[in-house]
Amino acid sequence: MSETKINISLINAGELSKPADTLIKRIYDAWSGYFKPSQTRRVADAEADAKLTHARAEVASNLIRAEGELQVSEIQQRALGRFVAQEIYYQQNIEEISQKAIPNVNDDAKPDGIENDWLYNFFEKCKIVSDKQMQLIWSRILSGEANIPGSFSKRTVNALASLDASDAQLFSDIGRFSWDNIDRKGIPIIGDYHEDIYNTCNINFESLSHLQSIGLITFVPQGEYVFTDIESDTMVVSYFGRKVKVIFNKERIFPTGKIQLTSVGTELLRLIDAEPVPNFVEYCSEYWHKFDPKNIDVTIDLDS
Repeated sequence: MSETKINISLINAGELSKPADTLIKRIYDAWSGYFKPSQTRRVADAEADAKLTHARAEVASNLIRAEGELQVSEIQQRALGRFVAQEIYYQQNIEEISQKAIPNVNDDAKPDGIENDWLYNFFEKCKIVSDKQMQLIWSRILSGEANIPGSFSKRTVNALASLDASDAQLFSDIGRFSWDNIDRKGIPIIGDYHEDIYNTCNINFESLSHLQSIGLITFVPQGEYVFTDIESDTMVVSYFGRKVKVIFNKERIFPTGKIQLTSVGTELLRLIDAEPVPNFVEYCSEYWHKFDPKNIDVTIDLDS
């Protein structure tokens, strides 16, 4: 078996906040491995432990090669070698995801509130994830759950496990078209998906159908989703810092386009980094007004 090194660069444990230290202990309990539950543990100690673990793995590998002395069959040798390599691979992925999560644990986080079943399921699903961008998303779920237990359901964790990097990238394109208001975060506005403003960002019938098939959105090509539970005749929405006032002259009906996020999609969208689309504020303002010209008026850039 080829040599495999476990690279550890965890933050100095003595510099961690109490919630971050608690999360490390929870990780250690959930996945017996690299995170030792001691706030005084230093990076050098962690590296020494990793070298010892690797040395033990090499000893095991060397032992199974000694067929004559141990009388180990070839198939047993291959099986044990595969097992050691696989477990090292899992451990590396878990460590990298956990390391990325620790700096994002807030001082008022409550990692003790994470359910054991949730934590076990999380690591069982993320241990095979080696893509760096996907690891970042997984780390945000872990830190987010530590900050506010219950933020991410096991269903969302399981759904993320079924996504590959291209799915995540496609879903991040949806994030580029998402607005916020005081009551809701992440309201995607997908109007006519045949238009260039969407197509240049990979949003089209095929991509929307795919996102629906993997459970992140619901898609109505011939219909239109609207919000009706609006408490005032005016509503302020924002798009990457730009604020828009929507005024309802008669009925409080706010069109949001061809898609809605599922509960899983709503949770995952919070984890996505997205860039604004040029001229999308102007596009949406026109879209909302045209939906019902006599009912909806729009004022752009309230703070300008």
